[in-house]
Amino acid sequence: MAISSIAPSQMATGWQAQLTLTLAQQLGRTVIARRSHSGPLQVQRAFYPASDDACHVYVLHPPGGIVGGDALTIEVDVEANAKCLITTPGASKIYRSGGRTASIQQRLTVTTGGRLEWMPQETIAFEGSHSTTRTDVHLQPGADFCGWDIVCLGRRAANESFGAGVYRQGFRIWREQTPLCVESNLIEGSTMPLHAAWGLAGFTVSGTFMLVTNDAEALTRVSELATERHEDCRFSITQMRGVLVARYLGHSSEQAKQLFTDVWSVLRPMLYQRQAVQPRIWNT
Repeated sequence: MAISSIAPSQMATGWQAQLTLTLAQQLGRTVIARRSHSGPLQVQRAFYPASDDACHVYVLHPPGGIVGGDALTIEVDVEANAKCLITTPGASKIYRSGGRTASIQQRLTVTTGGRLEWMPQETIAFEGSHSTTRTDVHLQPGADFCGWDIVCLGRRAANESFGAGVYRQGFRIWREQTPLCVESNLIEGSTMPLHAAWGLAGFTVSGTFMLVTNDAEALTRVSELATERHEDCRFSITQMRGVLVARYLGHSSEQAKQLFTDVWSVLRPMLYQRQAVQPRIWNT
């Protein structure tokens, strides 16, 4: 008789994984000053692919996916003058559920003079999955942030739609006590918002890119990217309340990431005085 190594509490409630990171500037470059983790969430080390003092950090989740009852919590604290880009090696997968909800909670805090570029790979919500994802960004005065959230409903390559399931999504950015951008979506399988023109219009991939800036020239610099013709997708860029927002609707997470990367590549030298250097892991 096989003996399971999974504790009864884990079998009843799912994996409860947590990762806490503190990024700080030391000796002229940003380092991982503190980290703690429990469950299958981890980072190995910081990478320095560019010539500036910013570091790249990869968040690792070895199982590669979560199921109903699992809960992942990530907390990142970027201290004064520290600069970091955080990404993931691959897509986050949310598998079919028997009814319980899977949860991904992310709290990102950036201190005055700090900068965080939050660029995870896409999240794939399988048909029949039940999940909640929430990202809260808290900025002090003089802190910089840009980031994106890309979601695939179903697996189009496997001819799988999102005919059943629930996906709740939230993304909020605060400057001290003032909300700069508050996004909240509830997507249910086989409901009108999936197909209506005012909703997802039948597209299976949606994405939002947000960059905090009050520079009025930022929108002008990237506006032509939104006016270019993009096959089989919708792409727009707006600016309001000190946040530049690019939105994507289509069928390709790679296309969404490339368009968002194009926006980032134009604005990063302008606003941060540094060229955009993509994480090397994106090429593997």
